[in-house]
Amino acid sequence: MIVRTAAGPSDISFLAAAVEQLVDELRGTGQAQIPHALAAAEALSIGAVEGIALIAQLETGERIGVATASYQHAIRTGGRYSLIQELWVARSRRGSGVGRALVSELCRRSLAEGCAVVEVCLPGPRSPVFAGTRASYLSWGFVELGPRMRKALDVADI
Repeated sequence: MIVRTAAGPSDISFLAAAVEQLVDELRGTGQAQIPHALAAAEALSIGAVEGIALIAQLETGERIGVATASYQHAIRTGGRYSLIQELWVARSRRGSGVGRALVSELCRRSLAEGCAVVEVCLPGPRSPVFAGTRASYLSWGFVELGPRMRKALDVADI
């Protein structure tokens, strides 16, 4: 297996499709469609935003996983840190070390980018993948910080 940086147009399509599958699994609702997913994947792939997109693929070229992270800055982390945004592994490859390899490479590259901390937000505890996701990150050396919250912004709210 090879872990590499997402580079070309076909990688952008794969990134967007993989993340849509991830979101669908997290919500357990059916086919997810994310508006502007291709544009967001392209921005990350070409370096228009600070972060990284990694692809795991077999020697045959079959792509079997994705990891993305953005680089952030916070006082609580002592400066620059990496925030894992998405991690998806093809169902047929789960439990085979693909996720670990992606996160390990993401951590290595984040450190090279001056990040001393890597964080991740887990799916909600009601998600069908919560227990497995939590167990994986704990086994990879992550520690629990507590839940996160989100508010979608709309001009009407301002």
